[in-house]
Amino acid sequence: MKLKTSLPFVVSRLVPLLALYFPENTLYCHPVKIQISADTKYKLYINSRLVSVGPVKGDEHLWFFDEVDIQPYLRIGQNHFNVRVLRWYYATFYAASFPRLPYAGLLIRSIGEGAIDVDTGNAWETAIDLSTRLPIDNEEDAFLHVYEIVDTTKDADIKWSLKFKKVHNIRSSKSQSSWEKALLSSTGTSLRLPAGTSHHVELEAKHHITAFLDFKFERPANSGSTLKITYPECYEDQPEQIPWVRRKGDRRDTTKALLGPEDIYLFSGKKLSVDLPQLYERTEEEEIFTPFHFRTLRFIALDIIVAKDCDLVINGIDITTANYSLEVLAGFKTPNIDQPTEKLWTTSIRTLGNCMHDCYEDCPFYEQLQYAMDTRSSALFTYVLSDDGQLARQAIIQVHNSYNTNTGLTASRAPAHKHQIIPYFSLYWICMVTDYFEYFGDSTFVRQFMPACDGVFESFARRVDSEVQLVGSLDAAVSASQWDFVDWTPRWRPFGIPPAGERTRYLSFTNMLYAYTLKRAAKLLGGIGRPALASEYLSRADSIVEAIQKPLLRRRRFHRWAGVHV
Repeated sequence: MKLKTSLPFVVSRLVPLLALYFPENTLYCHPVKIQISADTKYKLYINSRLVSVGPVKGDEHLWFFDEVDIQPYLRIGQNHFNVRVLRWYYATFYAASFPRLPYAGLLIRSIGEGAIDVDTGNAWETAIDLSTRLPIDNEEDAFLHVYEIVDTTKDADIKWSLKFKKVHNIRSSKSQSSWEKALLSSTGTSLRLPAGTSHHVELEAKHHITAFLDFKFERPANSGSTLKITYPECYEDQPEQIPWVRRKGDRRDTTKALLGPEDIYLFSGKKLSVDLPQLYERTEEEEIFTPFHFRTLRFIALDIIVAKDCDLVINGIDITTANYSLEVLAGFKTPNIDQPTEKLWTTSIRTLGNCMHDCYEDCPFYEQLQYAMDTRSSALFTYVLSDDGQLARQAIIQVHNSYNTNTGLTASRAPAHKHQIIPYFSLYWICMVTDYFEYFGDSTFVRQFMPACDGVFESFARRVDSEVQLVGSLDAAVSASQWDFVDWTPRWRPFGIPPAGERTRYLSFTNMLYAYTLKRAAKLLGGIGRPALASEYLSRADSIVEAIQKPLLRRRRFHRWAGVHV
């Protein structure tokens, strides 16, 4: 039985407003800086222009703010400051990708010489956005909970550049060429959709992107029109189990279906907007739907139902890519640019870039969580591409902040609103520390993590069987709070754990990863002048390797090994 609910998960999306007036003889030529932060996410608009989006994901140990120069956005006369704050409710585990604290808030602080007073305080007006809900009953959205249902007819209750590449599978009274001119052209031709009609169109970007989207329409005379946007991972057959088990095949086969989470927007029209204040991107001439959080896509599907009493005019879709500023310095060339290796290189860079935002992400489509195992691979590729260690440095700190002295383990992912422990991922985090030292040689930075690294090793040492000298599988009591996940190979579903672990109580994967990490940590310790502990780690690693290689144990206890081939 499935329990479905239409209750909104997000209980508050704040819209703080501030108006400032600058006389004609006031012209700011120097930087005008502010510091801004919010729980959970904010978007700052000045005079209807998007200025900043943030903050970087934090946790109860470390919260971030952004420093922004707002001078380019100021003008003589009236200036409107608007901030949209998206606040996920603290007391639930939905939207685990977005850590938050018990109390919501917005903080703006003016800094530096020539600062203007825009500090948050009594001068700001605040209202709760009652028009937007982030539903939790979408089967395709099991992790993020960022997809929106926006009913702008409820705004009256508030008191106070990339283009798409192709169009597919049109079901509309309008021709394909009309849709192409409206949605693909750089000049942007408007397209009028007659009253009482419905339309379906599928759009393809040149490649996979993460981006903020603006769906632009002329403000209709009346309310009643509806826009639905579906964000699929690809074209696919009907999944075996949404969202877990998919049937993808050729991702670009347009004869298949586009399935995924949805945004739904209900137009307010001119009649309902007459008495409303100008909020962020709104004007009387245009009605624009801008989802708060960035979207990840290669394809999207638009379904438009036009109100029966007025036409709806679409003015196009603006795409603003959102990624960490990765500067690619490395190159990879083959004699033939059409070689698969060349395409693999380009795809790999794009994959990395789309998994880098305010932190590394396991993937932008599903969870957007910074898992230690995935992040290590991403960080290593970043070092090779750009010699940039900033995001990796942040990741090492964030995972370290999740370290628990009672378990001797870090969380598998951090920062996150829902705590999860996969013991192996603590070893991958240690490898991240050793990688960073090997590439950047920053002994001052890595020294601070040595106590936690030692605690992780002690956690695994407690699992070593005194008879066979191997790390055993988690017992039933511990496995209720920890997860010995290895990989999602089909034979190991539903928990991603090799069956041999239950049958023999030992896994080659566990022991080889433990020994490998001990040796890497020993090398680091030698580099920072701690040879005694390095020698101890090497001795532990040698003991594990020796136990693995004993012929008697391999014959009696490891008839079928699971995990890494050694």
